[in-house]
Amino acid sequence: MAIHIVGFARDDVYPYIKDAAADSVTTGLLNGKIGNKGGVGISFLLCNTSFLFVNCHFTAHQDNVQYRNADFQKIAANLTNRTSKQIATNSSPTNSESQKKQKDEKRTVIDRFDVVFWSGDLNYRIDGTHHMITVLLKDEGYRDVLLKNDQLTREKDKGRIFVGFSEGHIDFRPTYKYHKVNGEATDDYDKSEKQRIPAWTDRILWKTNPVLGKGVVDQLRYTAIQDDSLRTSDHRPVVGHFVVQTEKLAGNAQSVESEANTRVCCIM
Repeated sequence: MAIHIVGFARDDVYPYIKDAAADSVTTGLLNGKIGNKGGVGISFLLCNTSFLFVNCHFTAHQDNVQYRNADFQKIAANLTNRTSKQIATNSSPTNSESQKKQKDEKRTVIDRFDVVFWSGDLNYRIDGTHHMITVLLKDEGYRDVLLKNDQLTREKDKGRIFVGFSEGHIDFRPTYKYHKVNGEATDDYDKSEKQRIPAWTDRILWKTNPVLGKGVVDQLRYTAIQDDSLRTSDHRPVVGHFVVQTEKLAGNAQSVESEANTRVCCIM
């Protein structure tokens, strides 16, 4: 198994991109020596706004919440991505170069970018029994009840993971685990002896530097794809569509603003 992330930019956007970088962190078996779990990150500077995109695969199984939290912390602490832009913060300034260096070394990769998108198979489950969850899923009116028992939501609310991150409203069915017949996923959840509990394992979250203010990222779409042509996995693919306001590039603001529908696309 491998974790991939690919970014695409239009030809007319490419001239405004620099400092592109990529890195990966393993968190799998044998203390990460076998990379069956982990994260990959790509980053760049677009105009004067720095971006980081992370795709990851966290520890599986219903009760391994603390291990998933640890995966997040390890990836955030060990990805080396950075750009030439110095990120401003709301904290008090330091007085010496050595203090600034020490402070920078303590920051995770999340703190080194203006805009961070973090996605993947985060593997957080819904707390409950298989029977209870499948019964509640039959009535969309109970979706908020299920979301309140979503492990990612709970851990985030407790401040253990994804502090300062946002996530769009989930109005789609759990994306895992769909029962497969002859190698193709059906519309039914797991019917095997294991009877894995349905869950929103596949997520997209984002965070922006508070110094940039509010409204930097606007999410236009957040959904799971149900297309019959995408049934080779026991997961449903999740899609997010965002509009991000970038800072003007000194000296080139006019030419950048003249480009309509500027897009950078990442597939994870």
